[in-house]
Amino acid sequence: MKRVLSVILAAALLALLPAACKAEKSKEKSEASASEAATTQAAATEAPAEDSGGTHPLYFKDSTKSEKAVATFFNSLSGESTDVEMVKTGEDDSGVTFRCEGDCSAYNMVYVTCGDKKSKRFAFNKCVSGWYQTEPELMPYIEGGSVDPNPKYDDITLPYGEDEKTVHIWKPADYDPASAEAYDTIYVLDAQSLVISWAESIENKDCPIITDVQAMTAVTGRKAIVVVVETLRRNYELVPKIADFSPERTGENEFEAPEGEQLSAFFVNTLVPYVRSNYNVSTEAVHTSVLGASLSGITSFYLALENPTVFGTAGAMSPSFPIYESAGLDAYIAQKTFDSSAPLMYFYTGPAEFDTEPFVTEMAQRLKSNGYPADKIVLHYDSDGAHGGFFWRGTYSEFLTAMVFRQVKPLQG
Repeated sequence: MKRVLSVILAAALLALLPAACKAEKSKEKSEASASEAATTQAAATEAPAEDSGGTHPLYFKDSTKSEKAVATFFNSLSGESTDVEMVKTGEDDSGVTFRCEGDCSAYNMVYVTCGDKKSKRFAFNKCVSGWYQTEPELMPYIEGGSVDPNPKYDDITLPYGEDEKTVHIWKPADYDPASAEAYDTIYVLDAQSLVISWAESIENKDCPIITDVQAMTAVTGRKAIVVVVETLRRNYELVPKIADFSPERTGENEFEAPEGEQLSAFFVNTLVPYVRSNYNVSTEAVHTSVLGASLSGITSFYLALENPTVFGTAGAMSPSFPIYESAGLDAYIAQKTFDSSAPLMYFYTGPAEFDTEPFVTEMAQRLKSNGYPADKIVLHYDSDGAHGGFFWRGTYSEFLTAMVFRQVKPLQG
């Protein structure tokens, strides 16, 4: 396990090497009253959400222009699956489009076989209408529209202790600062790997979560801005001291000076107030989410758990819970009291050999045993998954489904 965890952490660190060059910085501070509001605001009572289940169309555009496509829908929890032959609905210079329908109540994942080629597995839900398969990329597909894979950001520099921190804020192309309906806010940690991802500059980057948000809006009408946060000092900034570190599963002095609490304070006292003061976003927790993976998966979990009046949904993709002693995590959760206002926790994890099991499933069980509302926990165990963006990429829309519908029916019943 120690060897596997070392490989995981080393791979995550390598992803930071080509991190984005910082854009020109402009210092802007939030008003003190806005900071106060972020820390004292009560969590909004959640209204019943629309059912995430039921029949839903699936579009698949194949750039290789195959003559036939078969969609295999499956449930990652039960293993149940079904094959559906897709119908060709159109063709242009960029590929052939196929369509079929599936049951979002029964299945949460799908892959498409075109000839002898099987696509990557991806989430199937009401936050995305389809996927466009190019070589080697897979992007959300919008029937009658398109996603913008090269979005523009507002680049902001904010005070962070004695230093500064750069954040990049994406707004939809039709963003309306005067709209009566406020936007959701999705905070994404690890900007340099989850959003910018192998780019040489902020103007030239891969931004998978943002294309998923565009698809979500096209299908559901739910609008959001995305705030991506650079965390270059990962082994410090992304590690809260919630338990002793496991000597069997971490290197000597690997996390010798954790600063996770400082990053949490930055979010609650500086970043969230700034965003709420300068953008047309909701101030309700149910419309404020945070997403992270690996070490930043721990951070997203921690931010929501410690600040339920600020964050209503947390996405923790392969969170690195193995770095902690299990007994310490038991004690950390046992000291807390939970009720119906607890944030919705979405966990993704894969098998022990390649990912963070059994530690993520144990955390979900630990929460339930200590009174956490069972309907606020979504656990996606991917038996064919692993610790990396290639696998997380296919399930971002499932995290968005948890955010929008407050459930992922095939994983919760």
